[in-house]
Amino acid sequence: VTHAHAGPITDIQYSPFHQNLLASSGFDSQIQLWNVGEENSKLTLNSSASFQFYENKCDAIQWNPNVDNVFASAAQS
Repeated sequence: VTHAHAGPITDIQYSPFHQNLLASSGFDSQIQLWNVGEENSKLTLNSSASFQFYENKCDAIQWNPNVDNVFASAAQS
């Protein structure tokens, strides 16, 4: 079991350029980047980076479909 966030997850997006790169956001004001893989026919998630998002929860994330490794995040206050 992988614990991604300290609260509910609000959004999950795969990178359009890297099929094994996943970003998740949550009520804990964190954005997590994950490497998704497979080991012994089981899905694996390995944390590769974590970002603190201001004081509010992060409601949404979106990868840029035209530029590699760029994404935007948003929150409602």
